[in-house]
Amino acid sequence: MNASNDRSRRVIIPADIHPSALRGAGSGLTVCLLEGETMGTYWRCHFQQPTDIPERRVRECIERSFGLVVQQMSHWDEHSELSRFNASPENQAMRLSPEFFTVLEKSLTIAELTDGAYDPTVGKLVSLNGFGPTPSATQTQSDFSNAHRGWKQISLNPTDQTARHDGHCHLDLSSIAKGYAIDLASSRLLRLGIENHLLEIGGEFIGHGCKPDGQPWWTVLDPLGGQSNQQTEEIVIAMCGIALATSGIAENQIESEGRITHHLIDPSTGHCTSGNLLAVSVIASTCMEADAWATALFILGREKAKHLAEQQKIAASFTFIEDEILTESHTLAFSEMLDDDF
Repeated sequence: MNASNDRSRRVIIPADIHPSALRGAGSGLTVCLLEGETMGTYWRCHFQQPTDIPERRVRECIERSFGLVVQQMSHWDEHSELSRFNASPENQAMRLSPEFFTVLEKSLTIAELTDGAYDPTVGKLVSLNGFGPTPSATQTQSDFSNAHRGWKQISLNPTDQTARHDGHCHLDLSSIAKGYAIDLASSRLLRLGIENHLLEIGGEFIGHGCKPDGQPWWTVLDPLGGQSNQQTEEIVIAMCGIALATSGIAENQIESEGRITHHLIDPSTGHCTSGNLLAVSVIASTCMEADAWATALFILGREKAKHLAEQQKIAASFTFIEDEILTESHTLAFSEMLDDDF
């Protein structure tokens, strides 16, 4: 993605780029673009194509990776591993696939760090708010009060990679599985020999290597998805060994009885979050981390999120409305990456 030339902009270039990341410079290879659909949105992959690896193998590698994650972790598919786990009997241990176990373990870690503000067991609440696979036509306060038992109902056994719950589980990993799918496909591309690539699902990215001319894979940080008539100074990111994810309310909104709701549900209230925060973007070493933390920080709200993100040394950018003006703030880890002289 090219940054426009008619706006001032800042740049983020990772400080710890290993020299091996630039081996693709001067390769003379062609940059190819593959794209398709997955998880209710689009995917794209820009990559330097080695002469001995046909496009079809690259596409198969990506689509099989995405398909595996959907097969295991989709809460929309009643036959997925996740759905079978939700339906498993109370306190009965179920052996999970390695990928599923990894994602669930990470989601529970972040749930603990956020004191449950981030909670992978909000599936029923998501549906009650009209965003899940089985949206409720009518909702009462009793429905919301009885719908959520919390993340502590799940216990994991890393030794045999089993998990169990208390019999009222509504696991929903949509806030982390997409990021993991990007990581999985990217790691498989690297093993295939596609060392230089930029992979995206619906605005979440991971990048490795560079373009044939030595330039990085540039990505414009657009937390509001181009849906604001106000603009802040543009930030472009060199996607070299890093991942980027954004969580916000620019999309996934519905209107009911004159009230706008969105898909980011606060487990403490059972309803979508409120406030002046519009989006949170996170840069991390993996897209799974970036994806989950972007959601977690958004649900926490700006002040609590900023405090926790500083504690955890997370590179996060917050976009919000203050006095009707679009404003942004950054954690120290994010600010230290910014170069204003680009």
